[in-house]
Amino acid sequence: MTDKELRKLTRTELYELLLYFKNESDQLREENEALKAELGMLRSMNNEIGEILDTVRESSEILRHIRVRTVNAKKNKAESE
Repeated sequence: MTDKELRKLTRTELYELLLYFKNESDQLREENEALKAELGMLRSMNNEIGEILDTVRESSEILRHIRVRTVNAKKNKAESE
């Protein structure tokens, strides 16, 4: 809407526009707050997933060492027999 068109509007029409934009603004504010809350939850989940991944990596490394020791023990046993 151009400035010229705005100037031709009556007070009632201007008031209706004002109410419309206020309602729109309120709705967008609520949506923004909901999205912020969801983002916070997703960040928290991402941190938890990162911690789980670190634990899995550590466990995998421990299992790898156990496998190597087991293989070495079997080799040593076979060589000593």
